[in-house]
Amino acid sequence: MQSNVSLYLQKGAVLKGVSDLNAYEANSPNRRWARAIIIAHDIANVSIYGEGTIDGDHLFDPEGEDNRRGPHAIFFAKVRNFSLSGITIARASNYAFMGSDIDCADFHNLTINEGWDGIHIRGGKRIIIRNSEFHTGDDCIAGANWSDMIVSDCVFNSSSGGFRILAAVENLTIRHCRFYGLGRYYNRTSKDKNVKMLTGIYLQPGGWFKSAGVIDRIHIHDVEFENVENPFIIALYEGYRAGTITMERVKAKQVNHSCASIESWNGGWFDQVILREMEMEYVGHPNASTKDDKQGKAPLIHTRQLPVWGLFVRNVKNLDMENVRLTYTGTDPRASLSFDNVEAARLENVKFTGSENAKNLIKKHSGAFSGNSSGTESSPAK
Repeated sequence: MQSNVSLYLQKGAVLKGVSDLNAYEANSPNRRWARAIIIAHDIANVSIYGEGTIDGDHLFDPEGEDNRRGPHAIFFAKVRNFSLSGITIARASNYAFMGSDIDCADFHNLTINEGWDGIHIRGGKRIIIRNSEFHTGDDCIAGANWSDMIVSDCVFNSSSGGFRILAAVENLTIRHCRFYGLGRYYNRTSKDKNVKMLTGIYLQPGGWFKSAGVIDRIHIHDVEFENVENPFIIALYEGYRAGTITMERVKAKQVNHSCASIESWNGGWFDQVILREMEMEYVGHPNASTKDDKQGKAPLIHTRQLPVWGLFVRNVKNLDMENVRLTYTGTDPRASLSFDNVEAARLENVKFTGSENAKNLIKKHSGAFSGNSSGTESSPAK
């Protein structure tokens, strides 16, 4: 594409990738990974819109990433002031949209089916993703090094993760979104036919590659999770610290593997974590281990069981929880919450299901807690 050009795909139109791998151009020299059906480099003021479809045809490349990935559907690098709207992107042979160093972008009313990641951005600012549906074979939205980004009114369904951060991000809002499993399509990398949705929101800066920076001004509100392995994990890896993380009006049900967590092992501290108006229901694991976690940092992809079923918090300076309710169905021998290296916490109207065989709240190496209503519900949810 070139500057000041719009591509319109009318209803019923299909722009389909060809089967000849040598026919694809790349968005950077000598990089097999950077090929795509549509490419743009160092341009501005463009759009792709309509009601048509871009079909990647799941082209197999034995020399590609993972010895199987082919070209992306769209690859924009150093592109400013653009929009993608209305179209469907299906069966991308790698990412549906790959962006590198993009500025002022609007993605709206998109449908992304199958393929690997839906929208993957490495370097971006002033980005809006709204009113779109993702049914992917890898992460729905992922990437690194963002600033001033809003994700609003979207549906996330995946056989991997819903939303994943790999490095620094500042001023990110995720609002009015739904995350649910099982995944409509199987995982493209593992080929796992058991299409569980893993973690709904996974912020893991520094986990996939060595880097340094900060995540700050993260606001997640009015989101729902259903039938996921884990609702959210926010984990700092080496080289990272966090400013303020706020989560409000969060609902989760049928969380079927591991607890939500906000944790740092080899990274820095979280300055402030605010959790308000949250209701999360888990599936109990009657044979789960009650021993302390010895794994250290959170895993990159899969969730893991911890010695608590509800919420695990580690290395936070200030924790504020208000109107939070955690329950589980069935039975579970583990404690409800764990606070490790939390300097100060306020727990106001925090309710959680208790266990007859474990302490309900584990507190280690932590400072003063305040609040008048942290407590235990009388019996597990049925």
